[in-house]
Amino acid sequence: MSSLALAADVAATCVVAPFVGSALGASGRVDALLLPRRSIRALGTRLATVFGTGVALTGLVSAVHLAGSSFSDQTAFHMSRVVLLACASTAMVAAGTCAAATLRDPLDAGAVVSLASLVAAFACLGAGPAIDLLPRSLLGFALAVSPFTAAASAAGLDIMHDEWIYRLSPLAHEQLPFVDWRLSAAAYVFAAVLCTVATSWRTSRRRDLAPDQA
Repeated sequence: MSSLALAADVAATCVVAPFVGSALGASGRVDALLLPRRSIRALGTRLATVFGTGVALTGLVSAVHLAGSSFSDQTAFHMSRVVLLACASTAMVAAGTCAAATLRDPLDAGAVVSLASLVAAFACLGAGPAIDLLPRSLLGFALAVSPFTAAASAAGLDIMHDEWIYRLSPLAHEQLPFVDWRLSAAAYVFAAVLCTVATSWRTSRRRDLAPDQA
């Protein structure tokens, strides 16, 4: 997996997916698919829509990778990379949908989630000496949920010992906990479900407050 492919994965997760989610939430298409409010089946429909959108985005990004890769580049076809990308994209789509249910402007919603995900991706790399103040357990969690380090782990890349990371970030000089991409994927799935439940609650509450507009 090249650095360009890694950058494409991070861009799809941190930039494209949040705006796709905010557009999906703002368009009202998710609500149009829902059954009666507060229904478990309605929540299931919303979850299926969000997860389906994340998987579709993953398929698009993977197709681009495959089109630009030779069959000898085995890391481009790592199933772990595809699974993690699907989980991360789904989480960001769900977060964008949740933000769109809260903020009036869908562009603002997408921008807020995109900025937050970029901070999560690169904050540890740019923290400087302050990184020494963090407990190792907290640092390990931050690296696990970072789309950048998680994607590198899923592709089997030791990104923290790359030359440019070694020059720019004090993390390369630290004894870091191993980033398990499975933990990252589980965290993303949990975040996606949590955001989807929050979106359903927000939508139901808004309908209760304005029943004539439902």
